[in-house]
Amino acid sequence: MINDYIGAKFRAIIAQYGQHPQPGIGWSMASWEKLENEADRNFVRGLRNPIQREHVRNYGLEASKSLIAARRAFLATMVWGFGNVGYGRWRTERMMATANFENKIFKVAELLGAKRTLDAYQSLALKNRIVGLGPAFGTKYLYFARGRDAEQSPPLILDRLVAQWLRENISLDLNPVPWSQGTYKTYLEEIHRWANELNVTAEKLECCIFQAQANQLGNQWGGENAATP
Repeated sequence: MINDYIGAKFRAIIAQYGQHPQPGIGWSMASWEKLENEADRNFVRGLRNPIQREHVRNYGLEASKSLIAARRAFLATMVWGFGNVGYGRWRTERMMATANFENKIFKVAELLGAKRTLDAYQSLALKNRIVGLGPAFGTKYLYFARGRDAEQSPPLILDRLVAQWLRENISLDLNPVPWSQGTYKTYLEEIHRWANELNVTAEKLECCIFQAQANQLGNQWGGENAATP
C-alpha cells in the first residue's frame, strides 16, 4: 500500500498537472524539412506545431498495421521527443538508416499490439535494435505505438526526466540509460500500482511526473517554453 509521504508527493503533482493535457512541444519545420526522404518530408509537413501527445498517439495507433505506418509513428515520436533540439532530425535519420529499420520497428509494434510490452522492450533492446536509439526514446516509441487494447496497462515513458523525479522525490532509483528489461519491469509495476491506489491512470501519473520535472528544470518542456516553435 502506498505510504503517506509518497502519496502526498503524487497527489501534489496530480493536482497541479493532471487537470489538463500536457502542453504541446514546438519544433523546427525548417530543420525537419531537410529530411532526405521525400515521403518523410511530406509527412512531417502534416504534423501539428506545437505537437501534443494525443497527435502522436493517433499515428502510434496505426503502427502495427503496416511498415509505412510504423515508420510514420516512429517519425512523429521523434519529432515530439526532440522538440526544438537542433540535432533531432540528424539523429532520427541516423536511426532510420539502420538496416531493415521499418521491419524492426514494425515487429516491435506487432508485439505491442499483442500486449507483450516487456517482449517489445527486449526486442527493441536486442533483436530489433535501432542504431542510436536508447531507452529514453525507445520507451517513447513503445508508449505511442502501443496497441488499442493496452489502455489499462500501457507501456510508459522512462527517460531522464521521469527517472530524476522518482529518484529525488520518492527515492526510487532507476537508471534510464542502459537497456534493462528488469528496470523497465520494475518501473511499470510500481507506476501501475501507485496509479491504481491513487485512482488515476498510469499514463496520467507518468505524464504528471514528466511535466513536474520539466518545470523544475525549466527546460523546453517546462511551462510556456513547451509551446514555442
